[in-house]
Amino acid sequence: MKNQLSTLTFVVGLLSLFAACGACAAQNAPAGMAVGGERQTADLAAKIAAAPSLKVEKLVAPMRSTRGGGIVWVPNPDGKTWDLLIRYYNDYWGPHTTVIIDLGTGEVDKFLRPHSLYAIETLVGPDGKLYTTVSGAAIQVYDPATNAISDLKGIVKGVGGGRKPLSIGTDGYIYGAGSKGGRACIYRLDTKTSKITLYGQVGPSHAPNSAWGYTVAADDRYVYVASGKIPWYLVAYDRRTGKDTVLLTCKVTKGHISVRQRRHG
Repeated sequence: MKNQLSTLTFVVGLLSLFAACGACAAQNAPAGMAVGGERQTADLAAKIAAAPSLKVEKLVAPMRSTRGGGIVWVPNPDGKTWDLLIRYYNDYWGPHTTVIIDLGTGEVDKFLRPHSLYAIETLVGPDGKLYTTVSGAAIQVYDPATNAISDLKGIVKGVGGGRKPLSIGTDGYIYGAGSKGGRACIYRLDTKTSKITLYGQVGPSHAPNSAWGYTVAADDRYVYVASGKIPWYLVAYDRRTGKDTVLLTCKVTKGHISVRQRRHG
């Protein structure tokens, strides 16, 4: 009981000390200080009222739900200037709007393709024109001499796939790849005559998995295609004999096989 009284007396004394300190601080506060920050609040309100109004300026109309299909540079025939092609689309299947900017003349134009699926890769051919594979059997051609886009007269029958790569062989022809029925397939394009030579399916089947002719290259005799993805094959097609041979196989899940060729072969 004695200990409880002592504790109670200590607590009461401590509370009295806090109260006395508070009263002392209030008495010794500088003159003019508002209680509870009223003066600071009044000053802030006055500053806000006196602040200048912020004007809204419209800079540009925003683009909504539009994806960019990449930027492609195409050299002009003068060998000094370039054309710039920028493709916009709302969905993979279109509509696609290609903005054509001729940096040599300053001319700007547009080309609309209402419905199509564009391949990932493009290629400037030996004739200086830009070749792009699109869905179906069409190959899109851009001529920097006229700033015009058109479809090639020749068509690539039975070649599907999402990538459809293109490459210039050492013989000056354009070679392309795709897929059909679970296998890679390849073809050749003569840009002078627009003639398509279809070599057909090459390499083993990827069934029941999907197949892609992922990358392609060619020398004076063979066409090489990376066929994937499960598993990966590097296939060589002999244009003289019409036979194909698997050069490399990669069964690693995260593996990859690729074959590349620069513009001039």
